[in-house]
Amino acid sequence: MVAEKHLSAPSGGGFATALVLLSATCFSLNTPLAPLIYADGGNTATVTMLRVAAAAVVLAGLAFWRRAWPRFERADLFWLAVVAVTFTAQGLCYLAAVARIPVGLAALIFFFWPMLVAAFAPLIGERRPSLTTGIYFLIAFIGLAVALAPDLSRLDLWGIVLACSGSFLIAVYMLSVRQLSVQFSGLGLTAAITLPSAFLALLALPWIGGFALPQSETGLWALLALCLCFGAGFLSLIFGMARVAASRVAFLYNLEPILSIVAAAILLGEILTFNQYAGGALVIAALLLSSRQRIAGTQF
Repeated sequence: MVAEKHLSAPSGGGFATALVLLSATCFSLNTPLAPLIYADGGNTATVTMLRVAAAAVVLAGLAFWRRAWPRFERADLFWLAVVAVTFTAQGLCYLAAVARIPVGLAALIFFFWPMLVAAFAPLIGERRPSLTTGIYFLIAFIGLAVALAPDLSRLDLWGIVLACSGSFLIAVYMLSVRQLSVQFSGLGLTAAITLPSAFLALLALPWIGGFALPQSETGLWALLALCLCFGAGFLSLIFGMARVAASRVAFLYNLEPILSIVAAAILLGEILTFNQYAGGALVIAALLLSSRQRIAGTQF
C-alpha cells in the first residue's frame, strides 16, 4: 500500500466529520458507564474483552450477511495485524498505568496521542500540519490538562512509561486504521479489525484480572450499553476515517475526555468543577478556531 493513495483520499466533509464526532461521543460514554459495572462486581478485564468481542461477533455477522468481507492483499494483512496488536496493547498499557499513577495523570499522558498522530501523519502520505494547526493542538492539550487536573503527588516511573506507551500505541493504531479505511468497506474492515483484537483480549484475560460479570440487572444493562457504544463508536470511526485526514480525526478526538466528564456529571451525578469548565472551554475554542480555519480554506 503506497502513500500516494492517501494523498488522493477525500479530505472529508460535514457528514464524515460528524461520524468522527459521533465515534468520539460513543467512546466517551465508556468512561462513565464503567464505574456502574465495577460497582456491581464486574472488572476492567471483562469490560475490555467483552466490548470488543461483542462488536466482533455482531459486525462479522453483518459483514458476511451483506457480503462486505474485504479481500486483503499481503501488504494489507500487515496493517491489519498492526491495528489488532496496537488496539489491544494500548488498552492494556492504560489499564496498567492507572493502577500505578492517578487516573487524571494517566489520562493526560495518554491523550498526548492526538499530537503524535499529527506529527507522524506525513509518514502515511498526508500533508504536514501547519504551524497554526500545531498551536490549536497545543491549546487543546492545555485545555485537557486544566480539565483533568492531574494529581502529581503520586508519581511512579513505570506508570508513566506505561501511559506513554499507551499513547504511542494508539497513535500507531489510528494511523494504521487510516491506511486501511481508505481502501476497504467500513463494515467489513471493522469486523476484520475487531475479530483478531477480541482473540488477543481473550488470551490476555487471565493475566489482567480474569472474567467477572456484574451481579445485578443494573450492572448488566450498563455493560450492554457500553458494548453498544463501543461497537457504534468503532464503526463510525472507520467510516469517518475513510474521508477525514488522520490529523483532523486526532484533533477532533480531543473532545472525548471532555465529553466523558460531561457524561459522568449526567449519569453519575458528579459535580463539575471550575477547572473542568475552563478546560472544556479551551478545547472547544480550539475546535471552533480550527473549523474557522478550514472554512477559510487554510490547510489543516
